[in-house]
Amino acid sequence: MNLSDKPANPTDKSARLRALGLDPTHIVIEPLASHHDRAAFSCGEPSLDDYIKTKVKQDVKRQLARCSILAPEMGNARVLGYYTLSAHTIGLEELDEVSRNKPQAYPALPAILVGRLAVDNRCQGARLCWLLMMHALRTCLEISFQTATMSVVVDALHEKAASFYTDLGFAPLDNDALRLHMLIGTVARMFPKQANALRKILHPYIIKAEENAAAARIG
Repeated sequence: MNLSDKPANPTDKSARLRALGLDPTHIVIEPLASHHDRAAFSCGEPSLDDYIKTKVKQDVKRQLARCSILAPEMGNARVLGYYTLSAHTIGLEELDEVSRNKPQAYPALPAILVGRLAVDNRCQGARLCWLLMMHALRTCLEISFQTATMSVVVDALHEKAASFYTDLGFAPLDNDALRLHMLIGTVARMFPKQANALRKILHPYIIKAEENAAAARIG
């Protein structure tokens, strides 16, 4: 994962992307497909480079992970970055005391794992890791409205990566500085418009029940 040269504002990010020959208005995040040039990807972390070059295709085929690719534009073969999502669980003992008090009947709690997150070395300084992570969190939020999940989990490779996640609002699990999570409720508060839209589309009966309850209280 490349975490250096974080621009101070969106203008800096756009300028950096244009300097790299990329049009910010055309960049897309799309599912991994056969046309993506995985062999040319290099982020500087051997395990992440090896994964996308030799392992991700099999993991997707075996339903072990879903991989999303950051590309310069739709249909372009170049891989600017990628992330993976998988179903996951958190042991109750891993949670802090406040969170642990909620679901005591279950020894393991549903979660979503952002298993890998990486950006090509040639794209440093354009906040593409942040862009990928925001997309991953929004995707996790959408999933949570159809499949119950309590948290989004990440396993940082090192302290620098962990710092990136804590800056976003992730917190360590069970005092492990490299294993972190964010409650799905926190994710929903990061994207309130999307969360409300999803509730209206997928859970209209809950919205109606809440409206009826509020009307009854007023009456």
